[in-house]
Amino acid sequence: MKILLIVLLTISTLLSAIDSKGKEFSFAYIPNAEFDSLHIYVTSEHNTTGLIEAQDFNVSISFSLQSGESKVFDLPIELAKSPNAVVSKYAVNVFAKEDISVFTLNHSAQTSDSMLILPNKSLGLRYMLMSYAGISFNGDYPPTAIITAIHDNTKILIISEKIKSENGIAVPVSVTLNKGDTYRFQPSLNTFDPTGTEIIASSPISVVSGVTGTQVPGGKPWIDHIVEMMPPVSSWGKTFLTKPFGSREKGDLLRVLASENNTTITINDEIVATLKKGEYFETIRDDATLIKGTKPL
Repeated sequence: MKILLIVLLTISTLLSAIDSKGKEFSFAYIPNAEFDSLHIYVTSEHNTTGLIEAQDFNVSISFSLQSGESKVFDLPIELAKSPNAVVSKYAVNVFAKEDISVFTLNHSAQTSDSMLILPNKSLGLRYMLMSYAGISFNGDYPPTAIITAIHDNTKILIISEKIKSENGIAVPVSVTLNKGDTYRFQPSLNTFDPTGTEIIASSPISVVSGVTGTQVPGGKPWIDHIVEMMPPVSSWGKTFLTKPFGSREKGDLLRVLASENNTTITINDEIVATLKKGEYFETIRDDATLIKGTKPL
């Protein structure tokens, strides 16, 4: 069974709050447990032309779309191999004359995942990571996230309540990025779950979070690569409706993440948790589920 992150749950609400269609997109990939192939999909309701670029990898792909048409292009797998804790240039940029939608797939024969790319106009200044613990299973497969800057001199703080100094205070990581720079970071322990890590930026950024390889639920003999582009906290909502996939006999594993302290969570109108900022509630549901929070989730 594969995790259904709250980010996926919020898509219907997200689309009513911020737009997933646009003319400019900037993002970066995280590593997969197995390196096979990267694909990028573009589609539009309009007749349009555009360009896909990754300048440091000599990628420059021109495309044209008819209304309702979708196209897929291959990207070099090296784009998913950015270094850890180093300012680098692994950004992929997509430009179009009219609004388009962009999806990506990080594919291998054994473990794959896709994500919806938000346009630059829908990016924000504050994010909280949804993720999962990594594993050591014939190798190390840690959780990780990557930030892409779309403006010069973007100052970023990465804050985790799980990483504290001797006096018990969270120690933020500080980094400054210029336009097109990327910064990937991961915990030193595969079993560390960075869910709830807060990222604050002085200018809009894109954030992609996931796990190189994990097991959901744990202890099963497989490896899942999971990844999603994080929506900014400013777009989060308070009401969500979910229904499990019909082929999933044991239901979906759901996580609900709190953006603020004293957030009360109800499921089907029954109180199940009161959370602090960065805490999450996890449950497996095999029925239609109405999730509500007193503060943005």
